[in-house]
Amino acid sequence: MKQLTTQLKIVLKNYHRLIDSLEPHEQSLLEENLRQLKRNMQTGTQRLPWTSTNHEKFITVTSELISKLDSTINQVKKNAQDIHLFLDEIRQCNLFREPQINIDNSLVHCRVI
Repeated sequence: MKQLTTQLKIVLKNYHRLIDSLEPHEQSLLEENLRQLKRNMQTGTQRLPWTSTNHEKFITVTSELISKLDSTINQVKKNAQDIHLFLDEIRQCNLFREPQINIDNSLVHCRVI
C-alpha cells in the first residue's frame, strides 16, 4: 500500500510539474492532449478498494500519458525556439544594398534624367 501511495504521489508531482511548465498559449495549443490526460486522471478519483488491480493500471496509463505529453511539450518548445531563431536571422538580414561610396567617402550622386 505504501508503494502505491508513493507511485501516486510521483504521478501527481509529474502532472503538476508538466502543467506548471506550460505557457497560456501552449495550453490552448495542447488543449486536446490536456483534456485526454484529465479525463484519464478523473478515473483515479473514483472510490476503488485498495486491493483492486485497477490502481496499478491507472498509474501505468497515467504515467504513459504524462510522458507522451511531456515529449510533445518539449517538441513544441523546441519548435518555438527554432522559429524565434529563424525570425531573428530574418530581422538581421540586410535587405537593401549599401550605397556606393566614392574614394573621398562621399556618396555617389544620382543622375537626373
